[in-house]
Amino acid sequence: MQHDHQPDPHPAWLAEWQRLIDWCNGPEPGDRDMQDCPEWHRSLELEELIGSTPARTLAGALCQLRIMRQWCTKESLPNDTCDAALENAMATVERLAGEVTVPMVLQQMTNLLRDITALFGEQQEELRRIHGEREEEAA
Repeated sequence: MQHDHQPDPHPAWLAEWQRLIDWCNGPEPGDRDMQDCPEWHRSLELEELIGSTPARTLAGALCQLRIMRQWCTKESLPNDTCDAALENAMATVERLAGEVTVPMVLQQMTNLLRDITALFGEQQEELRRIHGEREEEAA
C-alpha cells in the first residue's frame, strides 16, 4: 500500500481559523460589522478549505470534525461547508480504518460520525423548512 507523505494542511488551517474566530469574538472588532473585517472573511475561507479539502490523516479528519462541532449545535444550523467537512472526514476515517489496527476505536468513531450525520440531516431538514416558510412569506 502506497502512502502519501505530504503534510496534511488541516491542522495549520484549523489553528489559523481558531485564532481568527477568537479575534472575531473578542473586543478587537468593536462596533464594526463582521462583513467589513478581513479576519472574518479569512475565517470563512479557512472553513471552506478545511471542509472541502479531503484530509490525508486522522488529525486532518479531526480538524474537519472540530469545524462541524463549532457549528452543529442546537443553537445554529449547518451550511454546505459543514456538509463537505463531514463527508470528507467520514471518507478519510473509512480509508484510514484499513491502515489502523485498533478496530474498537474506529468502530466508536464510525458510530460517532453516523450520529453526527443523523443530527446534520435533521438540521438540514429544519433549515429547508424555515427557508421554505420565509420564501412563502415573501411571496
